[in-house]
Amino acid sequence: MSEEPSHEAEIQDKKDRSGLFANVRQLLAFMKVMKVSRRSLFFSIILSFVATLFNIATLRLFMALLKGMISRDFEFVEKMRFFSGIVKQFPEELKTSNALFGVLITAIFLFTLAKSTLQYASALSVGVQVKKATRSLRETIFDRYLTFGKLYYDRVNLGRLNTVLTKFAHAISSQLNSLQRLASQVFSLAAYFGIMLFISWPLTLLTFSIFPLFVFLSRKAAAQFKGVSKRHAESETHLDERILSVLSMIPLVKAHGTEETEKRIFREVSEAEAAASFQLDKREKLIHPIQEVNMMIAFLILASVVTVLIPAEKGHIASYLVFFYLVRLSLPGFTAISQLRIALNHSSARIEKIGEILSDEKKFIVTGGDAEFEGLKRSIEFKHLDFCYDEKRQVLYDISLVLEKGKMTAVVGPTGAGKTTLAHLLLRFYDCEPGKILLDGKDIRNFSLKSLTRHFSYVSQDAFFFNDTVKMNMTYGLAGPVPEEKLIDAAKKARIYGLIMALPDQFETKIGDRGVQLSGGEKQRLSIARALLRDTDILILDEATSALDSKTEKLIQEAIQEAIRGKTTIVIAHRFSTIRHADKIVVLDRGQLVEEGAFEALLAEKGKFYEYWNEQKFF
Repeated sequence: MSEEPSHEAEIQDKKDRSGLFANVRQLLAFMKVMKVSRRSLFFSIILSFVATLFNIATLRLFMALLKGMISRDFEFVEKMRFFSGIVKQFPEELKTSNALFGVLITAIFLFTLAKSTLQYASALSVGVQVKKATRSLRETIFDRYLTFGKLYYDRVNLGRLNTVLTKFAHAISSQLNSLQRLASQVFSLAAYFGIMLFISWPLTLLTFSIFPLFVFLSRKAAAQFKGVSKRHAESETHLDERILSVLSMIPLVKAHGTEETEKRIFREVSEAEAAASFQLDKREKLIHPIQEVNMMIAFLILASVVTVLIPAEKGHIASYLVFFYLVRLSLPGFTAISQLRIALNHSSARIEKIGEILSDEKKFIVTGGDAEFEGLKRSIEFKHLDFCYDEKRQVLYDISLVLEKGKMTAVVGPTGAGKTTLAHLLLRFYDCEPGKILLDGKDIRNFSLKSLTRHFSYVSQDAFFFNDTVKMNMTYGLAGPVPEEKLIDAAKKARIYGLIMALPDQFETKIGDRGVQLSGGEKQRLSIARALLRDTDILILDEATSALDSKTEKLIQEAIQEAIRGKTTIVIAHRFSTIRHADKIVVLDRGQLVEEGAFEALLAEKGKFYEYWNEQKFF
């Protein structure tokens, strides 16, 4: 039984080391993703190395200074290799002990200044790389976000994605500073080791046998740091999720009078994040005092050995003073690995989260082909189309349907029938099985996504707008500037021109986040104006008139009839008054196509469409 703890400790130590190496490898791998210049990083390390050389020279001169101060004689400076050529240029009357003392302290100052300048340049170089890496990683993550399929966004919390983009990216990039500090500490430790060997090799070996033991003991204090860091990352993400969720639902909160409830929930989430942050901060701050105490114990042991075993001779005093000074300077070097482990553990959870973003797993990425879609020539065909959002939720069953070019097809049915899903599959928001959607007999998956979007306009039941001007939102996605007469024409056709002219800055008026300054009907009319400006072959109207009053609906129906002339149009509607003039009506029920035909023919059949029609009492 007595051997088991030792064996477990050995296993844990191996795990710690492998974890550190794995984290370092992961960080180095991320350098490619962050587009970090290895040459620039290497340059900063070289600067640290040169700074270390100046530090060695400074310490050597410092030893000479102490020696002169103890002996009250600096004439030996004239014989030092570095100063001999310089002092020879002095007039004889200046070759005094005081003058040589001045030369020595001037050299120490200049060398220290050079060392500090190089260290600053090294840190600044890494700082520039951190800034570039953060920006690059954010851009990479944002680019990835735009490639994910809509099904991914149906399942994920946007607050979590925002946290990964804005906070985690910087946390990982900042670890480049940890690598640079580690390299600098290693160089310094090697330099100190060399000088200490020169002063006393037995004492140096004793030092380097005692200190690693205490470093190992200090590492135990950081054993649970990774777990605490992971919990803090989760609580931080949860807080951001809650903030974004509540702020995006302010109308719902106001309507239900739940301000106090939301305040209470936010306080709980905020307190949980603060508690996790405190636990992380508490452990992080504990590391340094433990290391300091352990190192001081080692230092006192070393001082005791020197006091007891080494005779007190004047010739050795300066050297031993420098030796102990170097031991003190070496402490950060001995703890550099532990500090690096702490830094990497702090970001390990964040690295994992970004790694998940960079992975294609469960991102439902919709990819296009190489063929260019030049526009619809004959028809759109859905061929035995099935679709599932997940294994337990199938929404479309064996849909076979042909939509002819230049015709208006209305898709009707109750909520949850799969109408919008059908449109989203055609728009390539979701991926479908090969051969299930055909454009002129060719698989839609063979066409590039960019070429497809050039031929589709979409007006959804949820109008989407940026917090920008009316003009920007109307022309979004269009290449190049749009003439003012086209803007005015589209606005007039969408019956929104009068409203725009009444706004404070007309087309340059900002409409707020998601167009909050506009009414539901105004937003949908603006969406229709945007679709009219795109002037595409295929127009999809998904409940485009659902938020309009009867008067506005009548006016906009005229504009829609004008806009769809010569276009292939798909209208998804609950209000059947909007589809009287459709060339074909398709009835979906529970994901199945149950009827299709012309308006009067379907009424005559007295099937599902007839039932829906009577329920709405449109006669």
